[in-house]
Amino acid sequence: MKKRICGLAAALTAGVCLCTGLSLPASAVSLDELGDYSTAAAIQLNRVRAFWGLKPFYTVSKDSALAQATLKRAMEYITTKSGTRPDGSDWSTVLDEYDVPCNDAVEYRAYGYDDPKDMVNACVKSPSLLEDILNEDYQFACVAASSYEYDSVVYCITIIGNSDDILDGADLVTTQGVTGDADYDSVIDINDAFMTLRAYSMVSAGAELPMCNLQQQNCDIDGDGSITLQDALNILTYYSYASAGKSIQWSDLL
Repeated sequence: MKKRICGLAAALTAGVCLCTGLSLPASAVSLDELGDYSTAAAIQLNRVRAFWGLKPFYTVSKDSALAQATLKRAMEYITTKSGTRPDGSDWSTVLDEYDVPCNDAVEYRAYGYDDPKDMVNACVKSPSLLEDILNEDYQFACVAASSYEYDSVVYCITIIGNSDDILDGADLVTTQGVTGDADYDSVIDINDAFMTLRAYSMVSAGAELPMCNLQQQNCDIDGDGSITLQDALNILTYYSYASAGKSIQWSDLL
């Protein structure tokens, strides 16, 4: 099993603490029990992949072995602030501890990002982290966050990798087949129109279509088998009506 280590802190440097062998603080709490940090972060990661025409990451249920392992690391990260676990072992041993079947995995560590969008944006600014996010071999992403009860600092762990066994019980964060959804967030907005227009422009200029099959399926509004200017205009029109509170169906645009 290949496991690599990556770290990210608020200043885009790996958080380091030499005090290993520590136990979890009693006051540590899981933010996944308090909100949807994990889901929001996964959606943002998939929006990055969508921009480059890649398939979205799969995510797992919160009661899965991978989710529990990631959450355990998020709790441990509060005290270790590194890729080393409290007992001095490497972060990847948590996968064995929870019997997570994984072929290849990488862990990202971040703290100080209350908003998961800010955390993902920081990842994108790091060439090495962006390379992993855009790795077509990686199939899943799992995010967990934790914090002290008395502190607002968020400690976040992201594990991405590939494993056919994990995918057996995984789901796409986005809902497949959402008409007009180019960026995998299941919401039709101006970004979807922009990405569709960009795709049309690139193909018109002789470049390769920057969309995977799922995106093409979602954004080929008129079903003619290609991404056209009219598809982009239809998405923009749909968004304009919906954002104004007006009722509209895709069939109204065809």
